[in-house]
Amino acid sequence: MEIKANQIPILMYHNVHPTNPRHGVTTEDFEAHLQILKNKGYRAISMRDLYDRWTSNQTTDEKLVVLTFDDGCLGQFLYATPILEQFGFIAIFYVVGKWVGSANRMSWSDLQQLLGEGHEIGSHSWSHTKLTKLNPVDLNFELTQSQKVLSEKLNVPIEHFCYPFGRVNAETETAVRAVYQTATSTGSKIPQLTRLKRIDCDTVLPRHKPWPKKKWASAHAKVTKFFSDLE
Repeated sequence: MEIKANQIPILMYHNVHPTNPRHGVTTEDFEAHLQILKNKGYRAISMRDLYDRWTSNQTTDEKLVVLTFDDGCLGQFLYATPILEQFGFIAIFYVVGKWVGSANRMSWSDLQQLLGEGHEIGSHSWSHTKLTKLNPVDLNFELTQSQKVLSEKLNVPIEHFCYPFGRVNAETETAVRAVYQTATSTGSKIPQLTRLKRIDCDTVLPRHKPWPKKKWASAHAKVTKFFSDLE
């Protein structure tokens, strides 16, 4: 069956850890997810590839998926990338510019190694603030400073963005569109390049904020259904 680029699933992860991801997935769960994808014949593609397919109106009968990681957590480098390599998958890592090299975050050398292994680096803003609350000047700084620093340090173009907290409104999206080719969110109902919807695959409840258990159960049920329904 031919599918369009806007039908390719985009999966979202945060931290990865053998026993205590705090907010994310255990290595066991992550490996199980990738094993299902591999068994079903899926291939992971880059966000650049998705963008190219989207803008050229390409269709394909190949089973494709985009894997994304938020926040630049060190566990992604230590535990997720070996599993990605094991299954031959690539991913995009959305990094908060100000956090690089801080406690429990990836360093510049870690990010360089990811690039060398075929992964992508995207921006997750400069300081991970709520962009919808900012004035135009501060909003532009959050978008451009992160892109500038990441691009200069890593010597690659930074063309893809991820909204902090998944929050986006019309003003924020317009500002993002002027700087980046794509942007990912969580709840978008209309497929478009600067408001790409992702499937939340985290299976461990965040400990840093009070998530309602009912809401978390609903989200967990959705990811379980996604993997069980894959053809």
